[in-house]
Amino acid sequence: VIISTSGGAVTIAKVSGVGGTVDSCNDASKCTVGSYGLTIANGAGAVSIEGAVGATKSLTSLSITGSGASTLGGNVTTTGAQAYTGAVTLGAASTLSASTVTFSSTVAGGSNALVVTGNASFGGAVTGVTTLSVSGTSIISANITSSSTQAYTGAVTLSGGRTLSASTVTFSSTVDGGASSLAVTGNASFGGAVTNMTTLSVSGTSTISANITTTGAQAYTGAVTLGASTTLSTTNSNVTFSSTVNGAQALTIAQGSGAVSFGGVVGGTTSLSSLTVSGSGTIALRSVTTSGAQAYTGAVTLGAASTLTGSSITFGSTLAAGSYALTITTDALALGGNVSGTGALIIQPLTNSTTIGVAGGAGTLNIDATEVAYLQDGFSAITIGSSTGSATITISGGTFADALTLRSASGNIVISGALSTGANSLTLNTTGSVTQS
Repeated sequence: VIISTSGGAVTIAKVSGVGGTVDSCNDASKCTVGSYGLTIANGAGAVSIEGAVGATKSLTSLSITGSGASTLGGNVTTTGAQAYTGAVTLGAASTLSASTVTFSSTVAGGSNALVVTGNASFGGAVTGVTTLSVSGTSIISANITSSSTQAYTGAVTLSGGRTLSASTVTFSSTVDGGASSLAVTGNASFGGAVTNMTTLSVSGTSTISANITTTGAQAYTGAVTLGASTTLSTTNSNVTFSSTVNGAQALTIAQGSGAVSFGGVVGGTTSLSSLTVSGSGTIALRSVTTSGAQAYTGAVTLGAASTLTGSSITFGSTLAAGSYALTITTDALALGGNVSGTGALIIQPLTNSTTIGVAGGAGTLNIDATEVAYLQDGFSAITIGSSTGSATITISGGTFADALTLRSASGNIVISGALSTGANSLTLNTTGSVTQS
């Protein structure tokens, strides 16, 4: 069926609660679902449909081809496509069910919910909706604003830099950035891989359950929760966490020469399984707790008093604590450059029974002579060992520029070479034996 006007308005009216609906056949006994399509060629004229379309018998398709505005007063159901060329206004909460729903212009929600059951293509800005959900794939070519949630079940493709504003935006599948940027104003949940994107920013909290790859920067303002092992990759661009990061998952950040900044505690509520920052760029760090390994390739700077806790901790470059106290709790430590600061430095085993070797001494937690030399003058005190430890500390001499304490609750302390702290104090603290040879 084709309805054509020369720019005049088309109204399918609803009178006294009856009518205003469009079905593919009036006599259900003689028709099958999806028997007919409807095309409205309205030119610049307005189209108003005040009731449901295809509620009893689905149309095959609905196409409003003119540039004039369309008002939808209810649900629209077609077995095939729906296409709206002009601006669309929702007069009520609407569910549009189709193979694909294409909006070539704007959508004004009128404080109503919009549900698309099928694929969707948004060619103009969407505003004034309460909630928006799409069960199929989505092509987003304009900004979308909702007062409540947005949910995209199928794969999403962006066309041009886009801003999605909502209480929470949920991507259940992949997001292809279309070589453009994405800004989420609100919370975000990423259930599928994010690729082909320039920059990504989220102003609220983020749940990340897949890899995210951008050529430019990534910025997460709110708390981040990992829902799966995740790699965040950029092309020599920054990755910034302004708040906490939690989740019993592995996090890898491959930022190239870009900087990584952790503005909050990592693993403070739920320990990460591991944390790897593989790029050569600088790393601004606070306390980190992992059940497994931590590895930092670039130079590390502390932004607060920090405790790093993990099964093994590896630094590929320098570690600058500044005026902040630093506690490293691990059973395996590798230092890759100078360690500096003016606060207290504590290096202690994660497991009480872990032996400690210093400057050539035997031990699982081993700080070799090269690493001892990395410990720069300036710390208020250096402590090696744990107040609850039970294993032996073996130190084969070495020179420390600051006051040194070797401690264990019950383990032995064995000094097998010349040990010097210059004019600074040396404290040996244990209920076990102390021997020197």
